[in-house]
Amino acid sequence: MIDLKDFKGAATRLDAIDIPQMAARINVPEDRVRAVDETESRGSGFDKAGRPKMLFEPHLFYRMLSGAQRDAAIAAGLAYPKWRKGYPVESYTRMVGAMKINRDAALRAASWGRYQCLGDHYAMLGYDAPDQMVKAFMDDEEAHLEGFVTFIINSGVDDDLRAGRYDVFFRVYNGPAYVKNGYPAAFKANLAKWAKTSDVEVVGGDPMQTDSETTKTVQRRLIELGYREIGMPDGSLGSRTRGAILGFRADHGLPLIPVIDKALLAALMIASARPVSAARANATVAELRAEGSTTIKVADKASGAAVALGSISGLAGLSQVMDTAGGSISTLQALLDQFSGLKDTAVALGPWIAVGVAGYIVYQQYMIRQTRLADHQSGKSSAPDGA
Repeated sequence: MIDLKDFKGAATRLDAIDIPQMAARINVPEDRVRAVDETESRGSGFDKAGRPKMLFEPHLFYRMLSGAQRDAAIAAGLAYPKWRKGYPVESYTRMVGAMKINRDAALRAASWGRYQCLGDHYAMLGYDAPDQMVKAFMDDEEAHLEGFVTFIINSGVDDDLRAGRYDVFFRVYNGPAYVKNGYPAAFKANLAKWAKTSDVEVVGGDPMQTDSETTKTVQRRLIELGYREIGMPDGSLGSRTRGAILGFRADHGLPLIPVIDKALLAALMIASARPVSAARANATVAELRAEGSTTIKVADKASGAAVALGSISGLAGLSQVMDTAGGSISTLQALLDQFSGLKDTAVALGPWIAVGVAGYIVYQQYMIRQTRLADHQSGKSSAPDGA
């Protein structure tokens, strides 16, 4: 547990180069990053006492507690079920009282610093515990900026900021009342102001790579390494690709942000294939069935229809079963089409044809199950309900 003392640390302000460097790193024009900073920050991350600006939220504290702790917080006026107006000007008195009830929950129930990053998002911002985040915010506004941008990236709205989809950005960061609360109007005015100022030249750093060709190259390499949840390489940094990047970064000790940068590209070049877990390597068809595999489920249905088909003694029954299966199990349609001619000639061939057709279908479905199992065991398919 980190000693937060009286919430006073070094309280270092942003350096002049910090915002230009961050803009270069995330490949967003500097005037946009400065305009967002000014819109969201109100100019400083510290209060007059040198502590990180902080707003304690009793309704969030309420959600994070239960039982006797919640009762104690309610009795002390530190927790209530729904948001209310009338917050005190100074939140630290509430914070100190709340920490006596549940330290971690209190830190998580407050928003911190220059950009009011919620303590509950500490893991998303790259910290192991909420007090670790608060300690970093006590020392340097650069940590505030880093946390803010990490949240933007992990929320998937960095590309909206790059593309100029500002409404999407503010809706995600500020909530559904973003227009009513004046964020777009303030941003527009700030952007017009900063657009008149020349950008600061930034040398070096590790900028994000956002072009589609680089993204497609990364997707292909991740698939080669076993991160097949991506699907088809399409050059788009969508949710599946972001998830695969996070998985790779976690496996290789890189910062957990779903971005493509020089560090990621270098790690991808020298990485070995993703290891397959023992549980996956030794999986069974029964386990895939229990996990809800769509492929196994459809194969089971097809086999059931085939068994019914083989049990029909009359040729009229054979035709009926084949028509029913073709109408109800879409994945059998192509297979049944191969046997559609049997309906016209079945009278001459005799009832035994049903057994032959059924046996062929059952065998085909068995092979489908075994192929699906092999894909799962090898890591080729990343999800139990994959194709």
